[in-house]
Amino acid sequence: MDWVLTHGSASGFPIDMIYLDEQGNCTQRRVRICSVEKDYILGFCYERRAFRRFKRSGILAAMKGEGHRGPRQ
Repeated sequence: MDWVLTHGSASGFPIDMIYLDEQGNCTQRRVRICSVEKDYILGFCYERRAFRRFKRSGILAAMKGEGHRGPRQ
């Protein structure tokens, strides 16, 4: 999964991920990753249309998004 996140950051392609937040809500997000830090990922979330910070421990799965750069279709 680290490779997917790092590659997403370097390439600018969206990453589809399953994310579990602190309240226990599980969501699917498409994110354009801006930076990868030790404990957090900073990226633009197409679902929320805003920049978000995601805890790495909350990312349950991640894969390169299909198709073009942009929101899920």
